Amino acid sequence: MFPINTKILIVDDFKTQRLNIEKKLRTLGFTGEIIDVPSAQQALLKLNQAKAEGTAFQLVIADINMPDITGLDLLKEVRASAELKETPLLMVTAESDPGILSESVNLGVSQVLMKPFTIDELRDKMKAVWDKHHVA
Repeated sequence: MFPINTKILIVDDFKTQRLNIEKKLRTLGFTGEIIDVPSAQQALLKLNQAKAEGTAFQLVIADINMPDITGLDLLKEVRASAELKETPLLMVTAESDPGILSESVNLGVSQVLMKPFTIDELRDKMKAVWDKHHVA
């Protein structure tokens, strides 16, 4: 599982959803820096800035359905970047379209979490993301 001091970026166009995710992370005991942004464009800026400063995000939790640049577009950009491609990315969505879910897997998503979700479901998906990116 991710250490409690993990640096996490939350990306969702709805402030209440970002706050809800952060609250669940804090309830799970996470004490690290948690930053939230309302768009994929801002997420890319934050990801690149943090990487350049030597303080890369260790996990990104992003909504799939966002205006302008979608979560899938963010995923494409992250996976195409030599500097960011290894960043664990947990997508959250209320989207049940198998095509979109399949596309996210093909693009290299770490895990997908369906909304609404419980704290336990978030913890389980985060553990799965950790296991995927930290193979012994």
